[in-house]
Amino acid sequence: MYAMLSWGQETRGQQRIKQGEVASFFVNGQALTCTVVEPQGVNDPKWLLLLPDQGIEASGSFSLIDSLQEAGFKVIVPQGLEMRRAHVDYIQSREKLLELIQELKSRERKPAMVVGVGTGGDMAFDLATKSRDVSVTFVFYASPSVKASEYSRIQGPIFGFYGAEDTLTATLSHIGKYMRANGKIFQPEIYEEASHGLLDKQPTTGDKIACEASMNRLFALIRKY
Repeated sequence: MYAMLSWGQETRGQQRIKQGEVASFFVNGQALTCTVVEPQGVNDPKWLLLLPDQGIEASGSFSLIDSLQEAGFKVIVPQGLEMRRAHVDYIQSREKLLELIQELKSRERKPAMVVGVGTGGDMAFDLATKSRDVSVTFVFYASPSVKASEYSRIQGPIFGFYGAEDTLTATLSHIGKYMRANGKIFQPEIYEEASHGLLDKQPTTGDKIACEASMNRLFALIRKY
């Protein structure tokens, strides 16, 4: 069952998530804390599950949350879960997210749209292979470790956002080959002169341009789906 336990303000270091409230939900009999960010003045907004990066570029996840809220979308961000696949707690975190997606779909009455950043993008790709409740997935500079046999399970399209100077971009042709072989949609966008962690708005011109362009593309795709 889905149950809300408590609410509060969400803060990460010195950076506050705008209008964020903390809610705890029962998932597999345990409390899972999430930050729920509601847009202002929007009735029945589209909702997204956002999986933040755990790497050094993690601050980009929080600027993305603010941007999504300002664009009129509801964002739900689970806290305290392990997004790194090699970590011992990864599988347990994935199972919690699968249960959360199922419960949120029932509560929100709409399939899940999942946005993942960095290691969160790796998790988002993995969830897409295991949940029929994910309608579309967006991944920012993710490097998923998905078995060839798992691509056939993906239900909806996956859209990617990568910098041309990011070494992960070299893996995209491999992912695209398996997606096409299974009749799946994978559309990565590669931004010239942009590096890994382009959402962090680094002082380079390429990253600033890529950040703005990727936001415009993301918003348009969310509205489409």
